[in-house]
Amino acid sequence: MTISAVPDRTRFYNAQTPQAFAVEVIDKAYQNALKDPDFSATDDCGVVIRYLPEIPVHIVPGCRENIKVTQKTDLDYAERIIQQRQ
Repeated sequence: MTISAVPDRTRFYNAQTPQAFAVEVIDKAYQNALKDPDFSATDDCGVVIRYLPEIPVHIVPGCRENIKVTQKTDLDYAERIIQQRQ
């Protein structure tokens, strides 16, 4: 694999989980999505944007220390954050 271009990073954001939606919104988005034979998703935000485009999705400031622990390296990082706060 090689790098062919470097995107303008001012247009990118780090997204954190959980992503929050009113239950009525996320329920309707998934109901619509499940009717689509080509449905695939990576996160709830993408489902709402694709299947309920009239619903605005807002960016809310977060904290870099709000991490999702899914791998051992994430746990190591979380432990370092906790140690720094003690």
